[in-house]
Amino acid sequence: MKTIEKVSVIGLGKLGLPTMTFFASCGCSVTGVDHNKTLITELENNVICSEEPSLREMYLAHRKRISVTNSFMEAVNASCITFVIVPTPSLPSGEFSTDYVKKAAMAIGKSLCLKDEWHLAVLVSTVMPGATRKDFIVIIEKYSGKKCGVDFGVCYSPEFIALGNVLNNLANPDFMLIGESDKKSGRCLESFHEKILP
Repeated sequence: MKTIEKVSVIGLGKLGLPTMTFFASCGCSVTGVDHNKTLITELENNVICSEEPSLREMYLAHRKRISVTNSFMEAVNASCITFVIVPTPSLPSGEFSTDYVKKAAMAIGKSLCLKDEWHLAVLVSTVMPGATRKDFIVIIEKYSGKKCGVDFGVCYSPEFIALGNVLNNLANPDFMLIGESDKKSGRCLESFHEKILP
C-alpha cells in the first residue's frame, strides 16, 4: 500500500496506540511518541499490553510503517501532521486537566523551532472551551517563535469512541468534529481523513 501521509501521534495510551496503529493500516508512515520508556521498549519488541480487540494483530501486520520513540522532536520532525492524544483527567471542579496537553504543546513548539515546513498540530484530547487556544496554541507559539495560522496550523478534533471498539470506530466514525485555527488547517485535516477513510 502506498504511503499517504507522514504523521506522528503524541501519547500512546488507550486511544493513542490504536490510533497510531489504525493510521499505519491505512498506509500512513507513523511515528508514535510517549514519555514512558518501558512502553516504547515493549512496542519496539512488538509487545502489546492492551485488551483492545485486534490491536496486536493490526500492529504486527503494519509494523513496517510504525516507529516509536521517546523523542518528541524526532516524532514531530518526521511528520507533517501531529495528533496529540494525551490524558486530560477530570479535576474536582469538573473541568479537565490540561497538564499533559501543555507539555505536548511545549514539545511541539520546541520541535517547530528547527523545522522550516508548515506543520499541522491536531488536539484530539478532550479539553474545556477556550483551552485549545490558551493551553495549546499560545504555548506552541511561545516555544516555537512562530505564528499559528501562518507558520503552523491547529485543529481541535476530539474522538467520541468507546474503549473495546476503538479500531472499528476509527474506521467507521458516525461523525467527525473539526475545529480549525484557519481554513488551511481545516482543509488539511479534512483531506487527510478523506484519504484514509472508505
